[in-house]
Amino acid sequence: MNGRLILRTLAFYYPLLGAVWLIAPQSGLGEDPDAHAEFVGRVLGGYLVTIAALNWLAGSSPAPFVRRVLWINVGMNAVPAAISTVNIANGSFGSSSWTGVVAHTIPIAWILAYLLISARTPEKRES
Repeated sequence: MNGRLILRTLAFYYPLLGAVWLIAPQSGLGEDPDAHAEFVGRVLGGYLVTIAALNWLAGSSPAPFVRRVLWINVGMNAVPAAISTVNIANGSFGSSSWTGVVAHTIPIAWILAYLLISARTPEKRES
């Protein structure tokens, strides 16, 4: 497994998530979102597209920098997954919001698996 490949793959994954927020923000905002909620949803979609571009650019960086960027990606996914989980638990979000939690948990699991495996293996140059 290669950290650069993970970043490049995430550079394609995040725009898919972002496109949902940009095109149909109400899909993740519940039954009757107001204009402010839809605006925030579109902003989040724009952020995901921007983060994808940054991941693509970081994918050509040296391995130590790539690992740091991967940790940032863990945080970037953990925050919305945690917030959504809390809101599902307290009834603010419907059960359909679990889709978003899963969409953010998949990259977390993949990245953490790579980071834990690479931390246990001897240092070698990634090409």
